[in-house]
Amino acid sequence: MEKSDTHLQRSQWLTACALTALGILLLVTRLTHAGGLWRDEAGAVQIALLPSVHDIAKNFQHEAFPLLFPLTVRTYAAFAGTSDMAFRVFGFLVGLSLSAVLWVNAKTVSGGVPLLTLALLGFNPSVIQSADSLRGYGMGIVLILVTFGLIWRIVSTPPSIWVGSLAAIAAICSVQTLFYNAVMLFAIGMAGAAVAVWNRHWNRAFLVLGIGGIAAVSLIPYVHALQSSKEWSIIFTSNFGFSHFWPKLSETLSSAGHGIRWVWILLVIAAVATGVIVQFRSASSQQGERRDAGLYCLIALLIGIPAYFIFLKTLGYPTQ
Repeated sequence: MEKSDTHLQRSQWLTACALTALGILLLVTRLTHAGGLWRDEAGAVQIALLPSVHDIAKNFQHEAFPLLFPLTVRTYAAFAGTSDMAFRVFGFLVGLSLSAVLWVNAKTVSGGVPLLTLALLGFNPSVIQSADSLRGYGMGIVLILVTFGLIWRIVSTPPSIWVGSLAAIAAICSVQTLFYNAVMLFAIGMAGAAVAVWNRHWNRAFLVLGIGGIAAVSLIPYVHALQSSKEWSIIFTSNFGFSHFWPKLSETLSSAGHGIRWVWILLVIAAVATGVIVQFRSASSQQGERRDAGLYCLIALLIGIPAYFIFLKTLGYPTQ
């Protein structure tokens, strides 16, 4: 039995490595064939390369991202230059970072390898195009995934000042890169706090909630600028509802093939079922850790999806 388990683990590792290598090959293909920057990418560059940081702060609301993303692009351009290829390399590095975070999170949360995430995200054209373009989406995804893994570390192990500090930095950077991440951070924070409270680890629960609170406070300076943008952003808004949400979500999930969206749907159902089932298993130390990981992922999933829809509905922007 142990020999069989060893062979299975080795096969999983080899498969995950092969998927990673193929994913990197796709990133290289995009890097060499994407061509010049398109309209929105050029707009991001123009914001990032304004004469001063003060000018960026005055005009960032005309883009979809908080200040950290244009400031990161500005810093990168100071070292790598401002050619189209230099910015393509920026997107390529973000794509590599995404693959790396998937590996780290899989090891941290489940102790395994990211077979499903590599297969479903690494080969999804929408993810590759959005994450690797010169927009804040890829960088935001990487940072919120880092936060997800670090919050789990806080919940599952005795608190460390280093892990807590890194989690706080990652959480702040995630919402400072992508406004949408505030919703996902809320779901992750609630999931982490719930698991900590369930296990009577009150200090861990307060730490998780404190990290979320600090990240929320970091967004306060944007309130005035975002309220001012309502004077002109009304031309973009629409009566956003499920009839708009589902077709775009389906289109995104189906970009790798028409049947893939049903794979995603079945996986969500399976994830919910698994998260519930593991709560009723024996309370050995190993099973207890799996139970907590299942509860953490389950709550984040059940809060994150509807909260994200409510956020988009409140925002009223038509998704693309």
